[in-house]
Parts: sequence; C-alpha cells; structure tokens
Amino acid sequence: MAGDWKSAEVRNVTADQSYELLDDSYRGEDALYVIFENKENLTNGTPNILIDPDTNEVMGYMATE
Repeated sequence: MAGDWKSAEVRNVTADQSYELLDDSYRGEDALYVIFENKENLTNGTPNILIDPDTNEVMGYMATE
C-alpha cells in the first residue's frame, strides 16, 4: 500500500523554470518542494507541489508521469 501525505518528502528549493508556477512573481523565491508517494496502478503520477514556506500557499507544481 502506498503512503499518505504524512510520508511525503519535503525539500528546500528555489522556484524556477523547472516548475509550473501559478504566478511568475514566485520565480527565484525560496519554496518547499513536496514529493508525494505515488499510489499503485495510476496512469499519471501524483503531481509534486511547491509551497511558500511563509504562507503555506501553493506556488506551483511539477507534473509527473
């Protein structure tokens, strides 16, 4: 069985062109990159998201396959 949100991996990153940002003003800002464990038998993977470490708001995402 795949994990839940509690087993997500979190990394400190800088928001750049590698991510689909919800607002271009986030480019160059510090962010938390949250990587969720994929569940079995999914056609598309769970997207990994960027979170603003100060406001906890979603800044963007990186689609997975």
